[in-house]
Amino acid sequence: MTSVKERAFEQAIKTLTALNCQFAVITPDGVRHGTLEIASTKTRTYTYPRGTFLKYVKPIIEHVKVGDVVSVPGGEFSLDQLQGAVCNIASNLWGRGNYTTSKVDDAVELLRLA
Repeated sequence: MTSVKERAFEQAIKTLTALNCQFAVITPDGVRHGTLEIASTKTRTYTYPRGTFLKYVKPIIEHVKVGDVVSVPGGEFSLDQLQGAVCNIASNLWGRGNYTTSKVDDAVELLRLA
């Protein structure tokens, strides 16, 4: 950092300390300032590889016309996960409120409303 930036940074640290603030700042060179613990980033774990539901569901539902019903077989997926994926993809294709879904036997049925 340049001397101007260092002075501004030191002043900010002094101000935060004087206000009894908890803070954590990491400078570009990797030096950590402050007493606040930095939470580690959480990594998401997937039951299935990313994009699995999209590859399975989208070809089945993307050509559905208004008023048509299509059944998406459950296959290896749980119906709750499959219904969530169907709703997500349908919302992306047509928007919220333009479809309805229902779990029937070992499938998820989708009715396109608009």
